[in-house]
Amino acid sequence: MATPDRPNRTTLRAHLSKLKREHPHRLAISVLIFIMGGILLIGGGYPLAGTAWSWLWLRNQAGDVVVASLGVILIVLAVARVSSSTWVERAKLGPLIFAAWATVIALVVTLVAGVWWAMDTPAWMRPPRMTTRMLLDVVTARVFAIVAGLGGAALLVIAYRRQKSTEEREEREATKLFTERFTTAVRQLGEEHAAVRLGGVHALARLADDAPDDRDDLVQMVIDVLCAYLRIPYAAAPGPRSEDTNDEQAAEHHRRDLEFSSFREVRHTVIHIIGNHLRDGTKWCRMKYDFTRVVFDGGDLNGAKFFGSKVDFTNARFTSSPVSFRNAWFSGDLVDFTNTDFSASAADFTGARFLHTTADFTGANFSETTADFTETNFLYTTTDFTGANFSETTADFTGARFTGGTVKFQNIGLFSTTAKFRKARFTGATADFRGAEFFGGTVDFRNTNFTQAIAKFMAAKCFSGTLDFREARFTDSMADFFLVEYIGGMIDFSSTNFTRTTALFTGDNFIGGTVDFTNARFASGTVDFTNARFTSGTVDFTDAVFEPPPTGLQEAIDKGEHGAVIRPEQQQGTNNQNGESEDPRPPD
Repeated sequence: MATPDRPNRTTLRAHLSKLKREHPHRLAISVLIFIMGGILLIGGGYPLAGTAWSWLWLRNQAGDVVVASLGVILIVLAVARVSSSTWVERAKLGPLIFAAWATVIALVVTLVAGVWWAMDTPAWMRPPRMTTRMLLDVVTARVFAIVAGLGGAALLVIAYRRQKSTEEREEREATKLFTERFTTAVRQLGEEHAAVRLGGVHALARLADDAPDDRDDLVQMVIDVLCAYLRIPYAAAPGPRSEDTNDEQAAEHHRRDLEFSSFREVRHTVIHIIGNHLRDGTKWCRMKYDFTRVVFDGGDLNGAKFFGSKVDFTNARFTSSPVSFRNAWFSGDLVDFTNTDFSASAADFTGARFLHTTADFTGANFSETTADFTETNFLYTTTDFTGANFSETTADFTGARFTGGTVKFQNIGLFSTTAKFRKARFTGATADFRGAEFFGGTVDFRNTNFTQAIAKFMAAKCFSGTLDFREARFTDSMADFFLVEYIGGMIDFSSTNFTRTTALFTGDNFIGGTVDFTNARFASGTVDFTNARFTSGTVDFTDAVFEPPPTGLQEAIDKGEHGAVIRPEQQQGTNNQNGESEDPRPPD
């Protein structure tokens, strides 16, 4: 339930936003007055702290009272000026002049009172007896000063109103001109001839470039139109013409082919213009882009910088001609690739940067293609591939950097997929593969570095594929393989280094295949095999080092199938009197 003062705060924020956009000088003056009032309030109010109960009764505190009161008045005036900023524009000239005179008089009185107080409030001294001529000169000078001051204030008000009127008139003319140019350019986009439509695209781009720096709304309006043009449905390219077509059918095929080609040329030009502006770091970078359901059959977004609050590729399709996001920058609130289809084109994000954002690839389709995220940098970003389709795909994250944030591959099915995370670095990040299913193919984490990170493979299933962690390093991290099922295939932890890391293999089921812990090193951490089941296949702990010993491993070996486990030296039986090794587990 909203608090009673919420509408007031909302109204004040709205006034501040409007002032900043339309009248930045007025907001700056108001802030300056507010700061001056605060300084005076502090300067005058601080000496009163120790005499809170007696300051009204002490003569030597009168100046502090005046200064503190003046500070309060200025703060109130500043707030009132912000919240009623449009009064100056709406008021007539006469009331404005009288308000200016009142301000000048108040300022003079305040200055005189301040000087009097700074001089330790001297007593009023009767002026010496003056002749009539002298008195006339004094009165004349004072009157002239007063008239000059009031007249100057009136002239300032008049000049301000005139300047304001001129600015408003120029703004109206600029808005009118923009509207006329915008209407003409949009009308050109609807023309039949491709050349006219191309002219409209370039006219819109130039119009956005000419927009004032403080009018992002005009730039956004142009971009919205260009994105909407890309979303317009169009007829697909006609197939190859059969040899037995007559002249009429051949002419129709030719017409459709020309229509498709011309429409595609205009669309490619729109993408090209957007890409150029985003690469050049213009004000286009901070805008929002809506590419929902757009078909990308060409164009280039290589090096584009998306810094707006949202970039939306939901349900977009990338067809035979690849669109590159190589070295692109994505920031803002959301980068949305939900249900985007890359199956007919390579998805190239090599060297891209996702900075403090959410990259949503939920349900994206990468089947039978290449998803290249080599050297991509995910900085404090939540990247979600939940439900994405990587069947028969090469997903390459080699050398990628995950700093903070989370990358999610929950419940995905990797069927005959090659997923490379070789030499990737997870620093303070979470790699979430909970519930993932690996059918054939290879998931490669060789030489991957996990530092203060979390690797979650809980309830994953590995069927007849290879999950490779050779020479990976887990430092101050958690490796969670709780309830994982190893059914055939190869799981390789050989030479993997777990330092000050919690490695959980609790409840894992080793059924067939090979799980290799050869030369693995577990140092200064926790390793837990409680309730693990070694039922068939081979689990090799040759030359593995556990410091301290693992929890539950011996119990799991004792309960498992004899010969399924090749144990580390620490788990081997001791030698008997004849120097022969004793196996602590009874034979079958």
